[in-house]
Amino acid sequence: MLLKRRLLGLALGFWALPMAVMAQAPAPPPPPVSLNDQALDAKILADQRAAQAAKGPLDGAWRLKGADGSSLYVFLLSDTRDDPLEGAWRDLRRSLTVTSSGFISEIHRDLEVLTLRFFPRDETHSILVWLQVDDQGQWRGSLTDEAGRKQPVSLVREQAAPGP
Repeated sequence: MLLKRRLLGLALGFWALPMAVMAQAPAPPPPPVSLNDQALDAKILADQRAAQAAKGPLDGAWRLKGADGSSLYVFLLSDTRDDPLEGAWRDLRRSLTVTSSGFISEIHRDLEVLTLRFFPRDETHSILVWLQVDDQGQWRGSLTDEAGRKQPVSLVREQAAPGP
């Protein structure tokens, strides 16, 4: 019985030895990249740079805040240099339903002034957001609600979600 244990231990030792050597061996180098793969990678990077260059300064997600800093709306704007500015809105004060978001009906940008008009409840009462860039480069202005009441607001770029 003792002899069987020793033989078993010896056999396991011989079996584990190549595994230990393999674990310490350096990984083989990756295969060389073919010219076709290099050309495809270069094309993808060039297309990405071209798409990025075609975007305007307002492209992306923005948050509209009240004077007290409370979040009112989130806007997702599509700003390309060749097409008119367009976008969508979502009311952050309402629960997420079909009527708490929609498309922005009108967007006008003239130099340092941006106006947005959208209809949050029906097609007869709109919200108008008027914004101007201040000396610090911040968008500030007013929101006129469906009842005609004005309140001061600011528009800030949404922070990107943290990566994994």
